[in-house]
Amino acid sequence: MKFSHERFVERLNLLHPEIVPLTEYVNSQTRMTFECRACGHVWSAQAYGLIAKSRSSGCRKCSVRAMLRRRSRKVRCITTGEVFDTLREAAAKYGVSRSAISQCCSEPPKLKRAGGREWEYVATCFPESVDLTRPMRGNRPDKTGLSFPKTKKGRPRPSFLW
Repeated sequence: MKFSHERFVERLNLLHPEIVPLTEYVNSQTRMTFECRACGHVWSAQAYGLIAKSRSSGCRKCSVRAMLRRRSRKVRCITTGEVFDTLREAAAKYGVSRSAISQCCSEPPKLKRAGGREWEYVATCFPESVDLTRPMRGNRPDKTGLSFPKTKKGRPRPSFLW
């Protein structure tokens, strides 16, 4: 189906309201220039990549930042009581390497101090609706060491299926 420029912009605004096309839409295979209003990043990509629901992640720079925020763990400086959202923030503030802080936070700790301070990861909280006594997915084991149901014939489930 052939889109007009107006229809393409309408669909783009529906899927990614923060992205603005800087060049005219020709067809889905032609590269266009886009700008992200959120971070100001300008890039070139095929138009299809932004309007296809299954492939589209929007601005690459913003999606990487969001992924890093989801993956990052909060860190507490035990000495001062300060809590940082990421290792990078803590390392930048005190001029210590991220790996040194990470080694202090590991279980068991490989270092006692980094930059003359003690560090630990801040425990994440789970919503009350999550039952931590049950596995999260089907019959896969979790780290709590719970036993799981056997197969229909009453035999233990082979470990390679977990």
